[in-house]
Amino acid sequence: LRNQGRNDSEDWFEHTEFGYNYRLSEINCALGVEQLKRIEAILERRAAIAAQYQRRLGNNPALQLPTLTLPRRRISWFVYVVRLSAQFSQFQRDWIMKVMIARGIGCGRYFAPLHLQPIYKDASFQRMALPVTELHAARSLALPFFNRIQPEQVEEVCRTLEELLCQAGGPTPEG
Repeated sequence: LRNQGRNDSEDWFEHTEFGYNYRLSEINCALGVEQLKRIEAILERRAAIAAQYQRRLGNNPALQLPTLTLPRRRISWFVYVVRLSAQFSQFQRDWIMKVMIARGIGCGRYFAPLHLQPIYKDASFQRMALPVTELHAARSLALPFFNRIQPEQVEEVCRTLEELLCQAGGPTPEG
């Protein structure tokens, strides 16, 4: 798959399956090796950011937060995604996202369901019915999440999100 779907045959132009160009360049490999030297610090920092979001947003009934820990596993925290509770619609999520972006807070919807991607809209694809997937995706919101985000920035994101949740008609943390 990493070699554009080519077999190990002698015919370089023969592609036996759908594939990709996942071969890494030497410079990307060198960068990866250097990043691995700092991996523990990176993972610890990202876990701390996730924990800060969790502490700040954990009492808000309008949000469903990700699990912070799993038994016998380690979460890599490449993104922090919250889900608006069931009373919110995709329209409300999109409005919240639009206002946050207008206020300079980068956020985005997270993982549109694969079966709804444009590549699968052609006539040969039979659309699946995945209502639970679609429901959760319509209320998911990825918050700003990067190694150098500062505590005051996380606080601003949380304060703004909670303000907009109330304006969109959601419950407040106080009840």
